[in-house]
Amino acid sequence: MGVKPLDRAFQPWLITFDLACSEADLRAAEIELRGKCEHDDNQCYGYFPAMRGRGSVDTNLPRCEAFAASMPGLVVRDKKLQFNFIRMSLVQQRGDAPFHLDSDAATALTGDTTTVAERLVWRLLLNVSDQHARTLAYVDVDPVTTKLTSEGGYIHCEDKAVTSRLSKSIAIPPRQGLRTSGVLFCASRVLHTGQDDEHGHFVMGYGCEEAATS
Repeated sequence: MGVKPLDRAFQPWLITFDLACSEADLRAAEIELRGKCEHDDNQCYGYFPAMRGRGSVDTNLPRCEAFAASMPGLVVRDKKLQFNFIRMSLVQQRGDAPFHLDSDAATALTGDTTTVAERLVWRLLLNVSDQHARTLAYVDVDPVTTKLTSEGGYIHCEDKAVTSRLSKSIAIPPRQGLRTSGVLFCASRVLHTGQDDEHGHFVMGYGCEEAATS
C-alpha cells in the first residue's frame, strides 16, 4: 500500500486572533523565561505546568504561572483548548528533531504511545514573539501509511524519503500587540516539527484530547 495524503479534517489551519490577556503579563513571562534561558546550557527554557513534580523539571516560574492563569483556556474551531506550555529559545536549536506525532496534549512527550490511535491530540501553537516568525513544518501524509517508530513519548517517522518529498511548512507571523497568529492541527495525526532560524523562538501551546471516532 502506498502513502496517502493527510485527511482533509487534519490539515493544519493558520489562525489569527486577539489574546485575552494584558501585554504586561506576557512581557513579564517573557522576561522571566529569558532569564532562565541565559543560564541554560542550550539557551532554551519553558514553563510546562503538567511537568510539576516530575524529576528535576523546574516549574517555579511565578510570572509564567500568573500569565497562564490569566488565559487558562481558548475555544478555537469548536475545540476547548487548555494552556499547556510557554517556551523560549534564544538561539537556533540544532538537535535532531525528526517529524513526529505527539502522544499527549499536556507535554507532547509523556502520553501512552500504545493508545494514541484511540485519541485525537489537538494542538494550537501560537507565535508570541513580536519580532520574528515561527515555522511549523509538517508532512502531507496519512501517518498510518508510512513507517513509524516510538521513542519515549514521541512517535517518529522513519521514512526520510517520504518526509523529504511530502513536507510542507507554515510560517506563523510575529505578534502585533495582542494580535497573535498560530496553527491548529491534530498533533497525533499530523507528522510535524518546529523549525528554528538564528533567532530561536518564543511560542505558546494550547491543547486538548478527544476520543477518535474511527
